[in-house]
Amino acid sequence: MTELPFVESVRPAFDQVNDSVTGKQGSLVDDFCAVAPPCVMKCGLIIVAWTAALLAMFPLWGLIMFGGPGLVLLFPAGLWLSSDDGKANPARLLVGWALYLAVMVLVMMARKRWLFVLFYVVLCAMLAINVVGCYRIVNANLEGIE
Repeated sequence: MTELPFVESVRPAFDQVNDSVTGKQGSLVDDFCAVAPPCVMKCGLIIVAWTAALLAMFPLWGLIMFGGPGLVLLFPAGLWLSSDDGKANPARLLVGWALYLAVMVLVMMARKRWLFVLFYVVLCAMLAINVVGCYRIVNANLEGIE
């Protein structure tokens, strides 16, 4: 019986990736710790996140136009998912806007890709929670009218 010669696998190891642009081989850890995107791209992604949140609020735009553009300042009220009294607490609004500002600053200042992704996911999650909270607050107030 003849033994088959040892054939080395052509598949790279789990932690090895090939860069299709440069042809260099690196590890997933190196790719994960790579430099964050440029500032222009970060700004664009922040704008995309806020635009998506505004588009998700589309059914409520009539209320915003009817109530005045000043209602936009109440946007962080939904961050707390509170529909207890339906009134905006000024302290919660200030904390909400401060949180948004802080997370956006962290997104812009992130130098490592993993930090950028982490802070961007936090921003998107905050916006999603806020949109749901705004719908809950509006629904609670509309039920009180009927």
